[in-house]
Amino acid sequence: MFCMLNTLVDLYLHFYYTVQAVLGRQFVVVDVDAQHLVLYRYGVSQVSYSVSTSKFGMGEKQDSYQTPRGWFRICECIGGQADLDVVFKGREPHGKYDGQLSAEQDPILARVIRLDGLQQRNKNTLQRYIYIHGSPSHGVLNGENTSIGCVRMCPEDVAKLYSEMHVGTLVYIHDRKKSLPWQPSYFSSLKMLCS
Repeated sequence: MFCMLNTLVDLYLHFYYTVQAVLGRQFVVVDVDAQHLVLYRYGVSQVSYSVSTSKFGMGEKQDSYQTPRGWFRICECIGGQADLDVVFKGREPHGKYDGQLSAEQDPILARVIRLDGLQQRNKNTLQRYIYIHGSPSHGVLNGENTSIGCVRMCPEDVAKLYSEMHVGTLVYIHDRKKSLPWQPSYFSSLKMLCS
């Protein structure tokens, strides 16, 4: 019963944040199947970037190293003045990337955009330290899932995205192959709301 209630609450929140995103100035959608992040303004696609989500798949469990799904709010934007090769540890700059770390080690480069989950299933996102962040390009551009939970971007791309972001911006992460219960994609949600 409790699980069903949480699912119903999440379904309500899904539609609530879909409407809020479309009526707001801008929001972000991460399409896991396409491995793309799309910035929308007033509900219209503006720009798309290649990303890499978790090699462990999609999920919201603590210590799973999976990328969570659903609606999130940006709660911190870190590194706005940093060079693109700066490495962050614990959200603090720690020298420059020398090319020695592999993509599998998930170095955090250039910018850190921290996410906070807005639904019952992903409300532990803040404690899981899930970010949108820069990563060596070879870990992003091949279209494969290579991260250990975060959404990786090329340093140049995450810097461009960062310049458009602010605390409070909504982010939707969706995987059509493994969607949250009863939660259609952003586009399907719009069709349902408008019909």
